[in-house]
Amino acid sequence: MTSTPQTSTKNRVVLTVVGLLTAFIAVIALPDYLSGGWPWTTPPESPHLKTLLTVREEGITLPGWQAVFYEAADFGGDQWSVQQFAKTNTPENGSPENGSEVSSAFEDQIVLLLRPQATSVDQPEVEWIDLMGAQRWTVDSQQRLTIPTETGTVTVNFARAWNDQQTYAIAQWYAWPNGGHPTPGRWFWGDQLSQWQHRERLSWIAVSLLLPMPPLSAVDTAQARLDPTVQTVQDALQTQVFNATNAAS
Repeated sequence: MTSTPQTSTKNRVVLTVVGLLTAFIAVIALPDYLSGGWPWTTPPESPHLKTLLTVREEGITLPGWQAVFYEAADFGGDQWSVQQFAKTNTPENGSPENGSEVSSAFEDQIVLLLRPQATSVDQPEVEWIDLMGAQRWTVDSQQRLTIPTETGTVTVNFARAWNDQQTYAIAQWYAWPNGGHPTPGRWFWGDQLSQWQHRERLSWIAVSLLLPMPPLSAVDTAQARLDPTVQTVQDALQTQVFNATNAAS
């Protein structure tokens, strides 16, 4: 059968694309081939394992908040850092000048649970499913929100959760350098890019942020508090973990 001009053109386009991809891969891989250091023979490491360990053992600090409780807790075989914070009133925001005071109102309290990556090969696996089961929460009013921070955009799962003791607005996401998202697949592709570009893994921390609310109140009532609190947490992780210069060893 004689090929038509249209078929020949398509074949040339395919060959051109294949040739360009081959050349692109060769340019990236050639230095590793010549040095004998193929990326998949020596898996890269996370550059933040030491600070991730510190988070797991001590938690973090949040500007404008006072840590009033900390413990390490096991949920589904994963170790979480569990912290309760109360907003600190200072003279700068209009409180009395005779020292800091802590309000016990719902809007001035948060609970922060962090599950940092434990090893360089540790990957996100939607850890908060075990967390929700352990707390026996009922969850509804689920939505996904995108929140800008000083160092990058963060997408979170936002919902209402309650049990016999308390009602919360919850925000959950995987935090990584300069961003975050609740879907493990987003981390996977970012990790692949980080390995090719920088020869290192993309460090991550599973975050579950709880904003206490009056019993069974609408989740929308807590949404105004969500953006600044997520920003504070993400920026604190960026500063205290992802910007830290400590290579894994």
